[in-house]
Amino acid sequence: MIGSIIGLILVYLAYVYLRNLSDCSCVNQIYVERLKNIEALILTLSVVSLITSVIISVFMTDLYGSIVQFKKYILFGFSLLALFMIVVYSYFVYDTYMFSSTMGIPCNCANGWQKYYIYFQAITMVLIILGSISTGIKIAMDPSMLFSSPSPSGYKGKNYNKNYRKNKRSKK
Repeated sequence: MIGSIIGLILVYLAYVYLRNLSDCSCVNQIYVERLKNIEALILTLSVVSLITSVIISVFMTDLYGSIVQFKKYILFGFSLLALFMIVVYSYFVYDTYMFSSTMGIPCNCANGWQKYYIYFQAITMVLIILGSISTGIKIAMDPSMLFSSPSPSGYKGKNYNKNYRKNKRSKK
C-alpha cells in the first residue's frame, strides 16, 4: 500500500510538471496536453483502484482471505479495467515517444527529473502491455485457469476448509 501511495505521488508530480510546460516553447503542446490528460486519467484510476482494493480486502473477504461473494463480477470488472488500461497505456507510450522526439535539443524549461520519470513510466507501460497480452493469450488457451484457486501448499481435498474450521471451533 505504501508503494501505491508513493506511485500516486510520483504520477501527481509528473502531472504538475506537464501542466507547467504550457509556457515552454520548445515542446509540442499537443503531446504535452495529451500526456497531461492521460496522467490525470491514470491518477484518477489509480486512486479508484486503490480504494476498491481496500474495500474488497476489508469488507468482502472472510477470515481466510478469500473473496466471499461476487468473485466472478469482480474478476470481470478488473478484466475490463485491464483492457481499458492497455489502451490508455498504449496512447501514453506513443505520446511520450512523440513528446521526446519533437522536443528541441537545448530545452531548459523541459529539463526536469519528471521528464525522465515519464520516460520510465512509458518503458514500464510497454512491459505491462506485453505482460497483459501474454496473460491474455494464456487465458484464451485455458479459460479454466480464471476460476481455479490452487492451494498454496498443494491440494488438500474439497472438504479441507470445512474440516479445518470445524476442528478449530471444537478446540475452543
